[in-house]
This record gives sequence, C-alpha cells and structure tokens, in this order.
Amino acid sequence: MTDPRTLWVDFSWLLFKNWHGGANLSITEEGRDEDGNPYFVDRPTQHVFGTVQNLMQAAFAFNKVVLALDGGKEYRRNIFPGYKAGRKEVGFPIFDDQMPIVRMASHFPNVSFCRIKGYEADDLISSAMRTGESLVMWTRDRDLMQTPGDWAVLDNLNGGQPSYIDLPAYLEKETEMAGMTFMPCWYKTIRGDSSDKIPPSIPGIRLTKIEPLIRHLSDTQDFEVFKKYFQKTIVWKHPVDWDKVYMNYRLVMPRYLTPEQSETKRYTPAPGEVQSLLQYYRFNSLMPYFS
Repeated sequence: MTDPRTLWVDFSWLLFKNWHGGANLSITEEGRDEDGNPYFVDRPTQHVFGTVQNLMQAAFAFNKVVLALDGGKEYRRNIFPGYKAGRKEVGFPIFDDQMPIVRMASHFPNVSFCRIKGYEADDLISSAMRTGESLVMWTRDRDLMQTPGDWAVLDNLNGGQPSYIDLPAYLEKETEMAGMTFMPCWYKTIRGDSSDKIPPSIPGIRLTKIEPLIRHLSDTQDFEVFKKYFQKTIVWKHPVDWDKVYMNYRLVMPRYLTPEQSETKRYTPAPGEVQSLLQYYRFNSLMPYFS
C-alpha cells in the first residue's frame, strides 16, 4: 500500500550513504591525453546505482517524493569558516552524478526536486516540516530533527515496504533525554556538533545542568527568550561568550523558507533520455522498472 505522505529525501546524505555502503561497481570510460592518445579508466558507479535503486523503490512506496538538493553552504561558512571543514574526501566527484540521477528518477511522475541557491537541503526539508504537512524524511542528520511537527523518519525500504525510526530512542543516543520526539535547537546551540565541526559555545557545561532549560524552551526558537531564561535560571561559574552562543544558534537553526520559495520542480526527461542514461551506466538490472 502506498504511503499517502510526501517523502523528502536528503539527497546528499543518500548519495554518500550509497558511496560508502554499496558494492564496488564501475564502468570503463575512454579518454584522451594531451597528445590525443586514448586511455581507459574505471569510473565508480556504486553511488549512482544505489541511489537510483533507492529512489525507484521510494517512488513505488510513497505518494510523492521530493529530492532536496544542496544549493551551497556559503551562508553558514560566512558565519563560521570552519563549518563542515576537514571532512574526509571521497576521492571521486560524486556530485557530478547528481543531475543524471535526478533525470533517471524523474522517469517516475511522482518524483520532483527542490534546489535553491544558497540554501542547504536541511533548510528546505525543515521549511516543509514547519508547514505542518504530514511528511516523512529520509536522512540521519539530527539537524533536521529540531523542528516540531507531524513528521517521521524513514529507516529503510525493505522490499519496498517502508519501516520507520523509533525517534525517541534514536535521539536519546545523543541527547540522553528520554522521550523527546524532536531535538530542540538549544541542544546544539550550547553543545555544538562534531559532525559539522561546530565547537561547543559553552565548553564544559554538563547536559544534566542544561537539560531542564532545553525541555522548558522546546516550544520556542527565539534566541532572546533563550538568553534571558539561561541568565535567570542557570548557575554557571564561568563567563558566557554570548557572541559565540549566537553564532552557534545561527549555524544550527534552519533557514525557514515560505511555501512559495520552497516550491518543488518537476524535471521531464526527453524521450529515450532515461534509457540512454541507464545504458551508459550499465544498469541492465534496472531496465525493466524504467520501461
């Protein structure tokens, strides 16, 4: 049975997931050196195959699928140059395959995409969550889980049958705050995020000290409300650098768009385009599903 909710896919996350977790597939490409002599090179394709297969399964399992594409990280890197710095390189420009994957997935009429220059996929999905629409997101990025709403997180598509994450148990691994159904933005504002290379804004403060604050302010994302409540209720022996705290707040907070700004787009492949791409990547096993 098709899930009537919209599935929002964190495209970058899914692409990296398949790069690191897929079989070592490749095709042989021919090139020419400076003297015009031909040479042959193995081109990895496991990330393309896995992502296309996943999106095909998602198109069968959900009423609507939206691919959230990153439009750049300059906004947050201008705030903090170290944002997401130092991540391990994959050794291959996997994002060169982003639009070919979108074009293949667009074979299915219920697949669309959203990409806005200067906005990350987190911002796009968080904006959709904030509308109150009942939706599912496919990611493991906890940054996306700080907006309350009617949403769920897809765990897997086993044989095309969706299974969902037990959110309180998943969040508890990091927050140690049992029973939370979303992660308030104040957690990472204070404690930072090692995966995005954001340092703690109040080093050394224990979670047990700030947990009541995080719970109490879970319904607001107003920085001034947070600051006043912290100063009034938290006893902390060290001076707090509020400029640093505000920097973290700006880094971890989604940049919410209006529904008009985050409008999804539909790519319509030309006749034979998808089949040509499947042939180029040698995805013979997927051909029957794209006929």
